[in-house]
Amino acid sequence: MARPVHGGLRRVLGLLLVLLLSLAHSSQAWLYLTNSTTNETTLHRSFDYEGDIAEPYDITGVIVPIPVGSDCAISVPAREWDPSQFDQPFVNGTDPNTINSTLLLITRWPLEGVECINYGPIMHEMSDIIRTLETDKGYPPVRVLLFTAVADEATNFGSINNEYYTSYYDDKPANVNVAYVGNDFGTLLHTEAMNATVPILAQVIQDMGVWNEFRQSGIQVAMKVLNYLINVPVLAFAVYYTARWIYRYRIWWDRRLLILLAIVFFLIGTMLTPLGTMYGPEKIITRYVCWTMGFGSYAWVLLSWSNIIRKIQRPRFWWFLIGLVYLEFALFIVHAILNCAYSVHATHGTQNASTLLNTVILPPVLVLKGIVFCIYGILFLRFIRKHSGYDKLRPTFRKLTHLTYATLLGFIFFAVCSSLSNPYFDTIIWITPFRNIGCTVTSASLSAIIMVVLRVHEAQPHAVNPPSMPSQDRGTGTGASRTLVTTSSHVDDYDKPMSPLPTEKKFSYEAPPTATFQPLPYDSRPSGEAYRMEPMPSPSFPLSQTPPNTGSLRPYTRPTDRTISLRPLSTHDPVIPDTSVWSHSPLGSPTDIEKPSSVSKYL
Repeated sequence: MARPVHGGLRRVLGLLLVLLLSLAHSSQAWLYLTNSTTNETTLHRSFDYEGDIAEPYDITGVIVPIPVGSDCAISVPAREWDPSQFDQPFVNGTDPNTINSTLLLITRWPLEGVECINYGPIMHEMSDIIRTLETDKGYPPVRVLLFTAVADEATNFGSINNEYYTSYYDDKPANVNVAYVGNDFGTLLHTEAMNATVPILAQVIQDMGVWNEFRQSGIQVAMKVLNYLINVPVLAFAVYYTARWIYRYRIWWDRRLLILLAIVFFLIGTMLTPLGTMYGPEKIITRYVCWTMGFGSYAWVLLSWSNIIRKIQRPRFWWFLIGLVYLEFALFIVHAILNCAYSVHATHGTQNASTLLNTVILPPVLVLKGIVFCIYGILFLRFIRKHSGYDKLRPTFRKLTHLTYATLLGFIFFAVCSSLSNPYFDTIIWITPFRNIGCTVTSASLSAIIMVVLRVHEAQPHAVNPPSMPSQDRGTGTGASRTLVTTSSHVDDYDKPMSPLPTEKKFSYEAPPTATFQPLPYDSRPSGEAYRMEPMPSPSFPLSQTPPNTGSLRPYTRPTDRTISLRPLSTHDPVIPDTSVWSHSPLGSPTDIEKPSSVSKYL
């Protein structure tokens, strides 16, 4: 008997509920604060910086606020530490002579008036400030740096999504712990400490915080495994396809090869620098360079598909379709530049511009482009279904259009992930795994679609340039007014975003009205050699026999010396009279093709 589906579903939902409850757990790290005026002790939350889990500590010390001036410059407090000035213990009974630790407090609100978006410049100078306090001012050793977070105490503050700090590990002073407190509490504490006549004591107990708990949870491990499970197979196939292309065609510089290499670097960058992890400026710049290469190659493929629509259907507002592709890619380049600049030198301008682009401008453009491509794809399929031409290309066009449909879901998902980068969602824990998984799946899917498009294109190279295909293969519908006998030598490029084969040049021969030719088979070997038209070594009928005045030729099977020969069908078939002339109309500038002086004399 089959097992009910709903039972398995309940187990899956139960597992998800357990995982979500584990994420919803709030750490109870307390900062015990003793007010010297009211003789009260209050409790407040404090967390480690995300990604930097400190060793367990329980430190009681005096709070020293650090003034912040213009240009993120910090100064040493004017008050010196002298326990003898206190003629009595603190209100909580602590003897001033027993205090052996200092807690430095740095708040965010003074940074709003200067060009400081994070604590990077302050942390960079903190080692000198600590040395001055301990040596010149006589303060106990600095054990903890208390930073106020962007979010308030009631939220899950301390995430790297809003505490953006790329040089944290390089600037952090040695043997000093870092803890974050809520913005509202930190601002109040800074005001009280600046106005207090007696130093304020605080006890700080280490706790990793909710974000570090998430980093060590099963969901984070599953995300890492999923990242490699999704990207490694696609990357392996991309490397194989690239090596196969180079080995088969002996080409090291080609548009298709550039697209494949871009996909390889795109997947490597996605795996090595996933979202939700703090990196230095070098890795962040590497991430966005790889992403730009990947999305640029995808834009290239979309332009090629748009070129097919233009050549066959010539729809209205085709420029709008192309404009959306260029607009999206331009926005993504601006997005990459802003994020790279923000990682090197964070400012309010780069932060606001990046937020505006990610959450307001880019998502609707992505969704609109996906919808427009989907609509044009539907109209294109209806067009080729109603017309009798392009019979052999119709399955290929259908595959390419269906792949374009698949990108609509990718665009929508990527737009949602981009919208979730709004600072409003920075304190919601489940947003981080959702964004990471969404970007991972979208990146791998787009890469796979590009390679499938390249393989479909390789199987039917004329699909990208339908007018170049002989009319006999296109069908008997529109556009089949003239028969072409086509040869190719790999010298130049097609005039389109992605050439069907590496560097091709085409020639056409216009047959006289009395003769009917069958097109030569399309050859796809990029050897760089040209083909010559040669007669048979010996005709299959006596030369003394008078041939008829009309004839029909068909291409002879290509010999091993890579030449193409023409011969009569039989001794009774009509042939071209002596007066027939071949007219050459090269589409390029051939230099190595041999034109026979006369065709009829070989017959």
